[in-house]
Amino acid sequence: MLGVPGAANDKELNEKLVKAVKSSRAKGYHGQEHDANMPEPLDQSETRIKAMLSDIADLKIEMEDLKKDINDPSDSDTETKQKQHVKAINLKASLKTANDDVWKQLCAKHFSYIEQAFHSKKDLKITSA
Repeated sequence: MLGVPGAANDKELNEKLVKAVKSSRAKGYHGQEHDANMPEPLDQSETRIKAMLSDIADLKIEMEDLKKDINDPSDSDTETKQKQHVKAINLKASLKTANDDVWKQLCAKHFSYIEQAFHSKKDLKITSA
């Protein structure tokens, strides 16, 4: 798969990449102190998805207070952790009758490969469909 020896499928490729990153962190190649301030990958994904969706839709989000885990040393006594739940996603009224140019701009804003295709010299005849 993708020229990676020994990776027969996506799961094996993911396992190899995780092992490689752990190995290079242990050797000090990357993953220093500045990584400690980075949100977890799942949190990063949720933030990106919400940012993308908020451009085209109104989101109804409810917050849930999470119970503290007394066995988890990372749970502080003063900080209440919360989880967000998206309860509704409704297309923004302004986009219900939007033309192709508006949709192209929204797609280009969030997907670099679409932006590159728009600015290439190719005649793509791209529509929102």
